[in-house]
Amino acid sequence: MKNSLSDQLLNLGLTNKQQLQKAKTEKRQQKKRIKGGQSAEESQALQQELQRAKEEKLARDRELNRQREAEKQRRAIEAQIRQLIEQHAQPIPASAELPYQFAHQRKIKKLYITDPLQKQLLKGWLAIAVLEEGRYFLVPDAIAARIEQRDPERVIRIAQETVDDDDPYKDYPIPDDLMW
Repeated sequence: MKNSLSDQLLNLGLTNKQQLQKAKTEKRQQKKRIKGGQSAEESQALQQELQRAKEEKLARDRELNRQREAEKQRRAIEAQIRQLIEQHAQPIPASAELPYQFAHQRKIKKLYITDPLQKQLLKGWLAIAVLEEGRYFLVPDAIAARIEQRDPERVIRIAQETVDDDDPYKDYPIPDDLMW
C-alpha cells in the first residue's frame, strides 16, 4: 500500500504521522460500533422503542379505520333517509296558501300547505321530515317512524294534546283554524 491516499498525503507534507494514526483509530472504532459494538442495554432500549412505535402506529391505524367505518355508516344512513323521504313525500300543491308554522332547532319555520294536509298533520297521520336544512317534506307517520329509527332529529312530529279530566274548558276545544 505504498500508493495509498494517506501515504501520498504524508509524502506531500499535508499531514503528519500523528494525524494519520488518529484517523485510522477513529475509523476502526466507528466500524466496531457499526458491527454491533452497542451495549446490551442500548440494544434493548432500541428494541423497546421500535416496539412502542409499532404499537402506536397500530393504534392510530385502528382509530383511522374506525373513523372511516363510522363515516361510511353515516353516509349509508343519510342515503336511506333521503330515499325514504323522496319516495314517500306527500305532494304539496304549488297553490297551497295556508301557512303552517312549526318549531325546528329552536326557530319558527313556515310551510305552506292545504287544508286537508293540515288536518292530517294535526291528527298525526303525517309528520314533517327534514331532508336538508331548509327543505321540509310531509311524509306518512309510518315512514316518519322509520326515519326516526335512523336519525330522530330528521322528523318533526306535531304534539297531540291530551285533554285533562279536571280542565274546566275541556268541553270547549280550540278550533284547528285558529291562527296566531
